[in-house]
Amino acid sequence: MSKIKLNSSSGGGSVSLEAPTSTTGNAAVEFKLPVADGTSGQALTTNASGQLAFSSVASGKILQVVSATKLDTASTANSSGTTHVAISGLQPQITPSATTSKVLIMINCKFSISTANGDTSLKLFRSVGGTETEIFSGTADGSRQGNIWGIADYNSTTEVIPVSSHYLDTPNTTSQITYILKWQSQAQAVYINRSGVDSNSSVYHRNSSSVIVMEVAA
Repeated sequence: MSKIKLNSSSGGGSVSLEAPTSTTGNAAVEFKLPVADGTSGQALTTNASGQLAFSSVASGKILQVVSATKLDTASTANSSGTTHVAISGLQPQITPSATTSKVLIMINCKFSISTANGDTSLKLFRSVGGTETEIFSGTADGSRQGNIWGIADYNSTTEVIPVSSHYLDTPNTTSQITYILKWQSQAQAVYINRSGVDSNSSVYHRNSSSVIVMEVAA
């Protein structure tokens, strides 16, 4: 059976909830917790594993936030414009609490190129159990590939390009998800968190990038 424990100790006390020791028949136990206005209660239930969870959460509420931050620099140079590789350090992982949850992805990165008139692009992937799915790419047309961002014939090697992108994903899973940001370039190199010209001078800067993911209640 479930229990409510009142614990006391010198200088204070606490209240704890104990889930059933047996969950035969997947029976759930429900407690009521008061909300801020005191007019109703929020149900807290146990599942078949004895885990406690709120039975309902208002739609649109942020349930958890995970971030991946990259403070160092990196580069890649591909001879093929269709080959995208993962950017190290920008692969946040999140495990949704319900299959109905959505995941808001917020990308904030800084890029540059090594050669004038070069080009680069980004793709975003959702990986569950090792299976990667490309998401949020534009519709490809002929030789024009779909990406979440791309630039061609950019002619500055000293300027850093900020990239900001947001996407509300519907993964439909309670398994761990890894969101993977991938990049590509043509023969020239593309850099993150630095300019193409990276001389030891105060006029050239080092930057930071991040990918933040938030579970949103449906």
